[in-house]
Amino acid sequence: MDYEPLGGRCKSPPEVASWGPDRLDVFVLGMESALFHKAWDGHAWWPSPTDWEPLGGLCASPPRACSWGPDRLDVFVLGMESALFHKAWDGHAWRPSPTDWEPLGGLCASPPSVVSWGPNRIDVFVLGMDSGLYHKAWDGTSWWPSPTDWEPLGGLCASPPSVVSWGPDRIDVFVLGMDSGLYHKAWDGHAWWPSPTDWEPLGGLCASPPKAVSWGPGRIDVFVLGMDSGLYHKAWDGHAWWPSVTGWEPLGGTLSTLREGVMVAPLPLPQAARDIQPTSTGFHGRA
Repeated sequence: MDYEPLGGRCKSPPEVASWGPDRLDVFVLGMESALFHKAWDGHAWWPSPTDWEPLGGLCASPPRACSWGPDRLDVFVLGMESALFHKAWDGHAWRPSPTDWEPLGGLCASPPSVVSWGPNRIDVFVLGMDSGLYHKAWDGTSWWPSPTDWEPLGGLCASPPSVVSWGPDRIDVFVLGMDSGLYHKAWDGHAWWPSPTDWEPLGGLCASPPKAVSWGPGRIDVFVLGMDSGLYHKAWDGHAWWPSVTGWEPLGGTLSTLREGVMVAPLPLPQAARDIQPTSTGFHGRA
C-alpha cells in the first residue's frame, strides 16, 4: 500500500480539522515543540506538499483543533507550565499573530479536548491536577467563566475526556473512572446532567480512553478497548443506551491502540451483545 509523503519531522501525532468541502488543515509539533501547519485547498497542499507553515509556541501536548464555520480554525495546546494556550485563523490571518498564542490559564493534567456545537461556539475540557474535569467556553464574545478561569465538573478521572456534540447546545463528555469503567455527563442546553459534578456510570472494564462520535441528532457511538484487547462499542439511540446502560457490544480484534472514531452512514444495530467481562520556530518552514 502506497502513501503520499507530506514531509516534516514530527514530534506528535497529526491533528486534522475541516471547515468545508475539499478542505483539510493538519497540525503537528516539530522536534523543537513548536506548532506547524499545512492545508489542502481542493487543488494542492499549501505551502507545498512537503513544506509546513510555522506557528510558534513551545508546546507540552499534541495540538487539538476544531472549526465552527467556513474559514475558521481554533487550535489549542498546553504550554510547558501546563496552562492552556489558543490561536485562531479568522479567514484572513492567525490571531493573535502567526507565532503568538492567547493564554487561557489552568494547571492541566491532560491534553485539551475541544468541540463546537454551532457558529462562534467552542467548548474546551481538560483534567486538572486533582483528576477532576474542568471546562471553559467561547460564546462568540468572550471566554466563560473568564479568560483564565475554569468551571469544575467533578469526577476522579483516569483518562482524558472524549467530547462530542450532536446538535446546537448539546455536549456529551466521556471519561474513564478509577475503576476503569466508563462515565458520562451531558449539557442539555440548560444544565449539566446528571448534575454539575456527578456522572452517569456506563459500565465496562476498559483498557483505553474512550472515543466518541456522532453521526446525527440524538446519536452517539462510543468505543473502548477491553482488558482482552478487543474492541467494544455502545450507542445512544436518542432514547436509551444500547445494548444496555452498562452493557457493551464486542467487536473483536486484538488491538494495541484505539484511534479516533470516524463518522459513517448509519447502519442497523446487530442483536448480539454482551458486557465487557472482568478478565519557538526553527525549521524554516519544515516541521
